Amino acid sequence: MREIHDGHLTASAVLLRSHLETAGLAAHSFLTVTNSAKSGNRAPLDDLMRKTLSGTALFKETKRVPELEQYLDQSDQSTASASEFIGGLDRFLEPDKPAGNRHRLRYALLCEFAHPNLRGFKGFSHTVRETEDGWFVQYTEEEDRGAHGVQMIVEYLLEDMRLGYAASEFLRRATFADDGDRLQCCPPTPKDVDWIASTILRLS
Repeated sequence: MREIHDGHLTASAVLLRSHLETAGLAAHSFLTVTNSAKSGNRAPLDDLMRKTLSGTALFKETKRVPELEQYLDQSDQSTASASEFIGGLDRFLEPDKPAGNRHRLRYALLCEFAHPNLRGFKGFSHTVRETEDGWFVQYTEEEDRGAHGVQMIVEYLLEDMRLGYAASEFLRRATFADDGDRLQCCPPTPKDVDWIASTILRLS
């Protein structure tokens, strides 16, 4: 919010992209643990736990730079993908229905700001004049936030905070226990569920 208040749309978008991944991790974790409890298949949960506890982006680079292995622990491995996290946000409220693309498209738009793509840095330039041969473009130090830039950041942030916080609260208020080869899940109380739905998600 400080960045958008100061007129820094690109910085806000890059930070929001990271926030989206973190909220997605909470949603993906909730869906993974509850699905493991329902199906009795703990493999996806075990895989997610290993990747979140021991995952490092440096692991995949060892294929190109073998010398990196001496700096990694034996438990280090590949990370879970951001695509899985974002997909968790799209499935969180209706996990039994086909996943939509709402948050996946938002993430793609925010990636335009995080990477040197034309759409992402258009705020730092404007067309001075257009001719038959092309455009004369001037780059500026100050960023133009655009008519809808602030609204986009605030709306995205508010919804992602609600989803990520709700997923975290579902996990925190549920109880999980090993029962032999199965994972038992005791969901939050109806009172807790109502509180999460009304206070965090603002569902009527």
